[in-house]
Amino acid sequence: LEYFAGAIAAYFKSDCNSFKEMPKAISRPKTPTKLYEQLNQLHASGLESFAFVLSAGNNGRSIRDEIAHYSFVSAGCVNLSARGFVLAGGGEGLEPFSGLSLTEALKSRVDQLSGFLNESLRIFTDTLREHHSGDTMTTDGLAIDDTTKG
Repeated sequence: LEYFAGAIAAYFKSDCNSFKEMPKAISRPKTPTKLYEQLNQLHASGLESFAFVLSAGNNGRSIRDEIAHYSFVSAGCVNLSARGFVLAGGGEGLEPFSGLSLTEALKSRVDQLSGFLNESLRIFTDTLREHHSGDTMTTDGLAIDDTTKG
């Protein structure tokens, strides 16, 4: 997510090393609001979805932060059952009898991240396409506002 935020911020000629700080980095005074408004809305909805890796709530600490920096968090228990490997407990509090396999738990996180990134990139490219549809492109690929032609 940090690399994604940095890449999006680069378009806006801004630096960003934190996904949580992306809206601030791309909401620049001279940038048309329509370019970043939808991204900021999607970002706000994504913050809650990624609380397992982002420091939000819980005293500003994510589960990952707790495990890596602050305190002992009991490890999840991996059991082999007829359904395969089943993960229970751990920092994410997976229910022991929910039937969620380790593969399913990991796949749900990857799907969540993939869906968020795909939607963000779709919004970003659609917005840019619409914004630059009337512009003339230079040889280096950058748009020039039609009003500057002279």
